[in-house]
Amino acid sequence: MDIYYLSEDIFIEDNKTYYLKNNRKYKVTKLNWHKILNKVGWEKLHIQWIKLLNKTSYNPPKNSLFGEIDCGGKGDCFFNCISYALNSTMDNDQYYTSNILRDRLSKSISYSNYNEMVNMYKIYYDNDDFDEEWDPYTITYDQFINIIKSSNTWGDYLLLDKFINLFNINIIILYVNTIHKEYYVYNTLHRYNPANKTIILNYFNEIHFTLVGYFNSNKMVTLFKDNTLPKEISNLLKRNKFL
Repeated sequence: MDIYYLSEDIFIEDNKTYYLKNNRKYKVTKLNWHKILNKVGWEKLHIQWIKLLNKTSYNPPKNSLFGEIDCGGKGDCFFNCISYALNSTMDNDQYYTSNILRDRLSKSISYSNYNEMVNMYKIYYDNDDFDEEWDPYTITYDQFINIIKSSNTWGDYLLLDKFINLFNINIIILYVNTIHKEYYVYNTLHRYNPANKTIILNYFNEIHFTLVGYFNSNKMVTLFKDNTLPKEISNLLKRNKFL
């Protein structure tokens, strides 16, 4: 009987989530997941996104099952979210950290890739849309690879593209801009591939990634197969013609 502890009093046993209260074991349910799992960092997804997802469902639940968790890490937030999701299943034969992900990503970038990416960064730079501290006009290939390995480098659009191809995963990004009140599915220019597993991210005000999960009656899921992807997300992708 496998038991995985999320905290001292919250644990997963036989693929179901429980919590302890007064030395008694209780099951985490659709109605109380947000109260119990809040103790280990889970919160309900942004209210506007809950409303948008509910609109895609014929019978939305009274208590939304979509949550998000802040995986931390300044420039590492993207990689921390991905590693959290990949490590959430027993199917993997490797434990991933943000450093391991960065290292594998950097090794996948050829000299030709480097030239293509740096040329794009030059365009951003010339249009005052480049926030990194390094200069795309002077950076060498080796310096570029070392920067990707550094935790000070954000997971931007170009790295996202390389990452999706390298790991053969779908990454769905729910864009949130509370300043301009914009909420939409970010276009990664990759169509959804049902053969690949899926990770859902929340991109908040263009400064921070959090990981999106879905409580499926047993536990919070963050790495989805095609047959476990929430219907609201599938419907959302269809509406946006990503599926």
